[in-house]
Amino acid sequence: MPFRRSITLERTLEALKARREELWATDIPEMVGAYFRDLEAVLEQSRRLLKSNGKVMIVVGDSRYASIRVEVGAILAELAAEVGFGRVSVRQVRQMRVSAQQGGSFQLAESIVELSL
Repeated sequence: MPFRRSITLERTLEALKARREELWATDIPEMVGAYFRDLEAVLEQSRRLLKSNGKVMIVVGDSRYASIRVEVGAILAELAAEVGFGRVSVRQVRQMRVSAQQGGSFQLAESIVELSL
């Protein structure tokens, strides 16, 4: 089953597949894809159950593999719009460190994704 439209996700998966041999596990592209497939299901059910004046708040953090950043908040926002949420906002709340193997510097965002009808 194809993903709903997310240009950021498509580009990220293409980049990960292109650098598959550099990844610590060669199935990382499929793992990232499965993660977003699960998030799509969460969004669909959240949309279905949400009252007209309700909100959905999701806290997510970005990841990075072989110097390829997985912008989780941005991808989730794109998928949420495709699922049918009328109002979508992403607010970065802090910076997180990348792993020690990648230098340990603050390069990843943790964000709150706010959704409403």
